[in-house]
Amino acid sequence: MSLTHPNHNSDNMESKTSSCIVLLSLAISLVLFQMASAGDPDILTDFVFPLDVLLVDAFYFTFSGLRGLVGAPPPEKFKGTKASVTEFPALNGQSISYVILQYPEGSVNAVHSHPRSSKLLFLVSGTLEVGFIDTTNKVFNPTLQTGDVFEFPKGLVHYQ
Repeated sequence: MSLTHPNHNSDNMESKTSSCIVLLSLAISLVLFQMASAGDPDILTDFVFPLDVLLVDAFYFTFSGLRGLVGAPPPEKFKGTKASVTEFPALNGQSISYVILQYPEGSVNAVHSHPRSSKLLFLVSGTLEVGFIDTTNKVFNPTLQTGDVFEFPKGLVHYQ
């Protein structure tokens, strides 16, 4: 006949329960960390520059790629000219980009969304119908006039 401590089975059960709680807590923490790190990271410096750039001066922060649009005749078809991190490396880590959209009369930019940022649209001339659909399926679709600014919320399907 063997003698066992009356609490031996209960201690074993508590140990297994504690192990399960620790493992479950670790799994939940990993899932939450993965979700929390899914966005753009914050940079730890004032700005980021490529390794091949030896000198950072005022010209590094100046983009002249849109100068050709000033005073140019309107395009015959829809045209987008952008200044993103590819064209303008100073934007790296800043969570911003810029685009000039030119719409000849009657043209449309296809329905799309921007999952990582909102968008501001400034109408330089003419009128433009814009719109987005929120998560309750409500449609917001004003016709903008010259000088209007419209904000498209982050991640929502929109057109202009």
